[in-house]
Amino acid sequence: MEYNMLIRKFLGWEEASFDEYKRCYSQYGGNFSTHPDVLAYIHSNADCKEKYFVHLTSGRINGGVYVWHKNRLANDTCTDLVTSHLCIPVAKDELILPVAKEKKTFIPFKSKIISPINKNIFNRNELFNARRAICLAKPLASFSKKTVQTRKRELSKFLNDGGEIKEQSEFQSDEMVDIYHSLFEMRWGKRNYDGRNERNFIKKFRSNFFGKILYLNNKPCAFMLITRCDSGNTILLDFINIGINKEIRKHSLGSILMWINVNEAYNNISSEGKHIRFSFGKPTLDYKQRWCFQEKLGRLL
Repeated sequence: MEYNMLIRKFLGWEEASFDEYKRCYSQYGGNFSTHPDVLAYIHSNADCKEKYFVHLTSGRINGGVYVWHKNRLANDTCTDLVTSHLCIPVAKDELILPVAKEKKTFIPFKSKIISPINKNIFNRNELFNARRAICLAKPLASFSKKTVQTRKRELSKFLNDGGEIKEQSEFQSDEMVDIYHSLFEMRWGKRNYDGRNERNFIKKFRSNFFGKILYLNNKPCAFMLITRCDSGNTILLDFINIGINKEIRKHSLGSILMWINVNEAYNNISSEGKHIRFSFGKPTLDYKQRWCFQEKLGRLL
């Protein structure tokens, strides 16, 4: 038996089946990046050399993880080369692991983006993690009155000029993808890639998308691609990217759409009686400082 396997068994970890991991996720929760159905899709389309492990205490499973290429937690930032050819909208910004929150657990694998939700992981460390953080949308009450007035004025002007707000769920998956691709290329330029996997993924997980599409003069002009994952009493939203018609300069389309989606999340979804965790990803761009607060990510030592 190899050394690493001995260490894992000593720490209470045993290799498990996909079904055992799925039951663990159902019991302890996670995010879209750790969702068993998302993982199953990835594993059927990429060579991940995946293995599942569960943690046992007195025969009771109280945690589960999935590992790619021997020792990396799947969908960690450093695993991007494994799945980049798929071009699917699964964030690699934060991993929320399905482990019991009331018990200290040592996880003998590698990651640098472990969520603060998993602070009970014994070897999770924020100090030696290069200040890695996750940006989370501010609650509506934290915006100043001046900011709220500005956002409302921008929205009103947009609507008065012939703007419309449409729900993305009203569109078939192929139609939604076409809208997003068109607006993405208007903002970022054309991408050279095979989009079949992306289309198949979005079709399979159609109900896991969230947000509005802005129209102006009967044409789509802005769309934020956002994934949604329901986990226990929490709804997790991940902002993947945004497409915008840059030729429209009269309106701040990005700000208008972000305001609409943040309002939708905190006003309408929260009415379901659940907590909202709306991630804008890593703190890579200045605009996130206006819209978000930060929480520190941890690495596994």
